Amino acid sequence: SGRLAAGQAIAVLSVTLSESMLSSVLFPFLPWLVRDLGVPADSVALYSGLLSSAFNVSSLAGAVVWGRLSDVHGRLPVLALGLGSNAVSMVLLGLSASFPQAVAARLVAGCLNGNAGIAR
Repeated sequence: SGRLAAGQAIAVLSVTLSESMLSSVLFPFLPWLVRDLGVPADSVALYSGLLSSAFNVSSLAGAVVWGRLSDVHGRLPVLALGLGSNAVSMVLLGLSASFPQAVAARLVAGCLNGNAGIAR
């Protein structure tokens, strides 16, 4: 029972850490990323805000769907799917060659990000 509780605690910690990192991982280099994606220097601040907020806005819509999936299919398979989709969405962001592609990757990441609510 103690080993099971410790394993569950580690799993929940991993999921919540993964979710928080996904939402904030690009903050340290966001202005440089936006500039490298072709945004004019005088608009970098605005576009940085748009790119960072795209994740949180789309996660509002995704949270309900992930909660419903968890109710229907169980918590563990949905958490595993969510962690895998987090990895895929970060790869999509890394492969973005333009600002619209980066926004689309962040929107996808937000929609696929529902594990924090399920883990609690």
